[in-house]
Amino acid sequence: MSNHIIGLWRSVGTSVVDVVSDVEIAKCTKYYSKRLENARLIAAAPDLLNALSRVLPFVDCCSVITPEDFREYEAALADAEAAIAKATGGEK
Repeated sequence: MSNHIIGLWRSVGTSVVDVVSDVEIAKCTKYYSKRLENARLIAAAPDLLNALSRVLPFVDCCSVITPEDFREYEAALADAEAAIAKATGGEK
């Protein structure tokens, strides 16, 4: 089961906070020159996971793939499934 915090997040400077409770989820302190970018990426993680989870079934069943692109398509699907599994602790 996934143990991540469910909800909408936003970045505030180098912090990531829950939109509803305004509680800090994470604070980016390392890699000084990339702290703001890292905070924005972490804040987007729930949205990215949700979007990827919702779009993957459509891509998997409805795409017309040429024989030349089939290996890349299969690799992209595997990457998407792996990213979802990584974010959810192995859940699909």
